[in-house]
Amino acid sequence: MDEQQIKMEIVEISDYVKSIVIIDRESLEMAQDAAISNKNLQTKIWDYWDDMVRKADAAHKALTKNRGEMFKPVKNDGIILTNKISVYLTAQEKIRLAEQARIDAEREKKEQKEREKLERRADKAIEKGQDEKAEELLEKAEQVFIPPSIVKSKIEKTSRTDAGTMSQSSDIKVTITDKRKLVESITAGKVSLDIITVNETKLKRLIKLNQWSHVPGCVIEEIIKPSFRGVK
Repeated sequence: MDEQQIKMEIVEISDYVKSIVIIDRESLEMAQDAAISNKNLQTKIWDYWDDMVRKADAAHKALTKNRGEMFKPVKNDGIILTNKISVYLTAQEKIRLAEQARIDAEREKKEQKEREKLERRADKAIEKGQDEKAEELLEKAEQVFIPPSIVKSKIEKTSRTDAGTMSQSSDIKVTITDKRKLVESITAGKVSLDIITVNETKLKRLIKLNQWSHVPGCVIEEIIKPSFRGVK
């Protein structure tokens, strides 16, 4: 059977399948015959393409293997370089943040000293009966503000060399250390359910193995599935 004959049979059986309505024993038998014809057609299609697919698959595997053997060490070198650069950039950012914290702390101390200085002057003004002046001084004390100095990174966010461009972006690393506690956080509503992907195949296998009829959060329904075998 050639490809064109198979295509014609596909159309013929497909049209017949779409026309079937099962309402009684007779129409059920017609559907069963059609299902077996469909099963036989599936085998014909598989057999027709099988040899070509196996040859193409073997060629694909060989080419993929050759590509992988050539590509893998180069990719690994890229990962090593990326990690080395990341470690350095992360260390430089920690240094910058520490310096920023030091400068911010000094700025806050200066602000506090200036506030305390104005408050002392306000206290003296009160002692002298200069209430209006004291109020002005206290208002100034509340408004003390020294503009922050931002510590700039020694490495530009985007740097260029003769080979190309490197850009930096901040990210985080998350390591799950206790799955049970993470689940408890999800149950408590602290972490969104969206982070969970349920493996329905494993869940189904577990339910069947334990013969459970009820699992909270699931609907378990028994479904009758037919299987077909043609006449030999």
